[in-house]
Amino acid sequence: MRRAKRTAKRTLALLGLALAGCQGSVSLPVTITPHVVPVRILVTTAAYPLLQDVVDAYSTPETVLAVNSTPASWATIQTRLLTERAGTGSASEAWYALTTFLPSGLPPDLVSDPAARGWWVAPVGRDGIAVIVHPANTVESLTLADLRALLAGEITTWAAVGGGDEPVVIVSREPGADTRLVLEATVMHSRLPPGDARLALSDARMAEWVARTPGAIGYVSMGWLADCADMLGVRIVPLAATADSPPILPDPATVSAERYPLHTPVMIVGLSPPDVGSAIYDWFAWIQSDAGQHVVTRRYGSFSPTTEPARGNP
Repeated sequence: MRRAKRTAKRTLALLGLALAGCQGSVSLPVTITPHVVPVRILVTTAAYPLLQDVVDAYSTPETVLAVNSTPASWATIQTRLLTERAGTGSASEAWYALTTFLPSGLPPDLVSDPAARGWWVAPVGRDGIAVIVHPANTVESLTLADLRALLAGEITTWAAVGGGDEPVVIVSREPGADTRLVLEATVMHSRLPPGDARLALSDARMAEWVARTPGAIGYVSMGWLADCADMLGVRIVPLAATADSPPILPDPATVSAERYPLHTPVMIVGLSPPDVGSAIYDWFAWIQSDAGQHVVTRRYGSFSPTTEPARGNP
């Protein structure tokens, strides 16, 4: 499809039509009817812009991928993957998910088949979690230790980290959201946001809260934010791994090179791999190819450091 409707729940189709003319002056074109393949893929809010991009960009004359997806938290997606497993036929008909978070294993009490207690994973990119503040905030940069103390409520005024005298207002994603789970695993070290933290159920709501609240701090997927921070009325704060490290802004280049300190893989995951040679297998392989990575790096980092991020429109 050349244009896709951007709705909360949408069906996306990639159409390819090959015409072959017979020889002769009165020949009629022969139409190759593509095979329609339903793709059941779940997606977290952080990875949803990537799903839109790779659906819109992929096409083949033999196959139409009919992709149906709704953004959800990782906690919801994990439950859905496990629930749908019982009724699945071949691997190519299985449910898959696009996410920036994956636990180390499946909960044993949720999976009766011991062989299924693990994930099939295909890395396709790398996301950077952007720290955002109100545009009037004067803080120049933060370290990961500063970020941990701010989000845990241990630092209560911006003056403690080089900003103004405004009180810190914490905006956090809900429990089970993939960006929050990544922060909890890599930065927070078991610290939780205080009880008075605002909860945002999406990256869009996070940006709205921060944009209208002086002193607010939040975090969103770099892929979702892309180049629209000014339009949304928020400012991205450069992050440094330590006090001795240079502050870095998240973008496809710094995240691909793993120079931005708060990055996480973007993965296609499932309980079994797709069948080799199936339409879904070919689509996943294309996302990992140079052509697919050129699309990925419009908003995200590449999963392979040898891939150059896309520059401008392809």
